[in-house]
Amino acid sequence: MDDKTQQAPPQPRSSSTWRRLLLAAVVGTALLGLLLFHPGNAPGARRLVCSNHLKQIALALHEYHQTYGCLPPAHTDGRNGKPMHSWRVLILPFLKHGELYRQYDLAQPWNSPKNSLLAKHIPPEYRCPAAPEGNPLATSYVAVVGASTAWPGRKSVRFQDIKDGTSDTILLVEVADSGINWMEPCDIKFEQAIVGVNLDKHGGIGSRHHGGANVVLADSSSRFLPESVSPAALKALLTLADGETLDDDEDGRLFVRPPLPASDTGDANRE
Repeated sequence: MDDKTQQAPPQPRSSSTWRRLLLAAVVGTALLGLLLFHPGNAPGARRLVCSNHLKQIALALHEYHQTYGCLPPAHTDGRNGKPMHSWRVLILPFLKHGELYRQYDLAQPWNSPKNSLLAKHIPPEYRCPAAPEGNPLATSYVAVVGASTAWPGRKSVRFQDIKDGTSDTILLVEVADSGINWMEPCDIKFEQAIVGVNLDKHGGIGSRHHGGANVVLADSSSRFLPESVSPAALKALLTLADGETLDDDEDGRLFVRPPLPASDTGDANRE
């Protein structure tokens, strides 16, 4: 799919997707209200809202996929080959921010004088409520860019390309203090993401939540990754088709189950 197709005005959202988004928002708001009723539960409420934000973004990505037949690229490039627009801008209509999208000029870079005026209108879905207040225009949610991930740069991925399964593949991750303007065509690299959780709050997967960070999987379900997660498990979760699967041990820790040998796979197929 070329950039012009990716940047075309989105088609109307289906009623089923509207219902899913509304349900996610209602459930998230109701649970937040219950948590906030007790002041001591504020940290838990922020973590819940953060998780709900990721789910809403994932649903918007699913609607984008339904419309265009693929996920958006991590970034679209200008004629000079430099990244020009972020996936976070491309999905705005599917997050119910169509008016903001219509004001954005795709013919100009994200940081052009005209587009820069829109930065202050950051969608609330792009900020974790526990994010530091020092940079209110920085997004809390980023893609992990790499050849074997759901975000191979300017190329697009289809859900059918995720051979390891959408329920075992990370779509987006939380970063505590990304320093990335929400419109900026910038995310984090695969090598940064697999280091661990909460080890590098300014560049890797991390949060201001206690004990771990939120991620959302390609099936639009969210998961809280504990700080104990291993680089091997993160690698398996972030790659699309390495054949590795994850399981939980009796203590709830993730471990990697290696792919079956070719002979075993063949025997299984014969059965």
